[in-house]
Amino acid sequence: MPDSIRATDTLVAYLSGRPDVGNCFSEGEANVQRDSARVFVTVWADASQYYGSNPPPCGVVGYRYEGAPPFMPGWFVVVVGQPDSTVFADSVRVVG
Repeated sequence: MPDSIRATDTLVAYLSGRPDVGNCFSEGEANVQRDSARVFVTVWADASQYYGSNPPPCGVVGYRYEGAPPFMPGWFVVVVGQPDSTVFADSVRVVG
């Protein structure tokens, strides 16, 4: 995520995660809720469980959030829900 954007810019944030070996995930659906100061993103992935001694390699699962302007000057926070019920948060400064 960038350090700052203008109030009229589009905010693009890339979210990614790597599953454990043997549990391969593909993008499922996303729930995005935005207000004037923050966006809450929850991404669900479709899982495939592999058994045996030689599981296939599992890659990175990603999601691209693209928030359209306008943004209020100040701090805008991106909050991401994680599978263990914790959240990851990052912020970007919005300049007028």
